[in-house]
Order: sequence, then C-alpha cells, then structure tokens
Amino acid sequence: MGWLESQLDHGRLVPVASGRGDHAAISIRQKDAVLWVGRLDPDSVVHLPDAQFLHVYVARGGAEVEGVGQLNTGDAARLTAAGPLSLKADSPTGAEVLVWEMNRELSGY
Repeated sequence: MGWLESQLDHGRLVPVASGRGDHAAISIRQKDAVLWVGRLDPDSVVHLPDAQFLHVYVARGGAEVEGVGQLNTGDAARLTAAGPLSLKADSPTGAEVLVWEMNRELSGY
C-alpha cells in the first residue's frame, strides 16, 4: 500500500497536489492552490477548506455540502468565498471527492 492509499484509509481530505509546501505527493507552481482528495465512509463528515475559490467534485457515491445541497457521482459545485463548510458522505454509499482550493484568481492564462 502506497502513501496516498494509507492516508485515504483515514477518511479525511488529503493534499495530493500543492503549491503551499504541504506534505503533498506533487508540488505545483500555483502557490495559492491545493488539490485535496477524500475517500469517505458512509455518514462521515469532513470540513472543506475555507478558501476564496473552491471546486468540489464527487467522483463516486454522494455527499451533501452544507449550504449547497446534495451532490452525486459526476456532480460538482463551485463556491466563492463561502466560508467554512462541512461535507457529509451519503449513507450507505460513502463518497470519493476531489476538492480544489484556490486563494487567488488566475490571470494571464
């Protein structure tokens, strides 16, 4: 079992790609961005990053994002300055999610 697999087994969001110097598998050049992944057990709750821009994608299962609503496989939500929110994985399926955290607008690309 690799590093990422062992971290995902803890049912929390794990930084996979980061420009902030986090303990992520991949370092990226955008210093204000982090890609988080999570494999969440049924009914588990995680706190989403409090970021200026947030993109939440459900790769498998379903989850409810506080203040946004239900997201199912293939659904995504883009949030701007939403503040601290929680995400609750569905019962009985759980959820696999990708979350992009960005703290400044990209320009010139």
